[in-house]
Amino acid sequence: MLHSRPASGFSLIEVLVAVLLFSLLALSIGASITNLLRVDTSSERLNRATVLAQNKLEELSAGFGARSGSDTPQPGFSRTWSTTPNQPPGSTARAEVHVSWQDPHDRTISLATLFNE
Repeated sequence: MLHSRPASGFSLIEVLVAVLLFSLLALSIGASITNLLRVDTSSERLNRATVLAQNKLEELSAGFGARSGSDTPQPGFSRTWSTTPNQPPGSTARAEVHVSWQDPHDRTISLATLFNE
């Protein structure tokens, strides 16, 4: 009587399914990493725009520079600002700053504050 040994190893179907699953997993990890890098860049630009707006608000509240204007504080960023005195004269003034950039669409952040004149 012949004794048959159990087959060892993997079938071609099992190997193809494993390769397919590995490929799908690798693609999803790659897409996640790409998305994370894009979000990180967007966050960094938003943070930089916020700091640029805060810096200009501090200058305006300290009485430095023109009461309205625009500039390009860093490549890729444009900034406009204005101050509006409140009544009665000598009380408070409102300062507003807008910083714009592309990420890849047009983005703008606006900050405003009141300060004593």
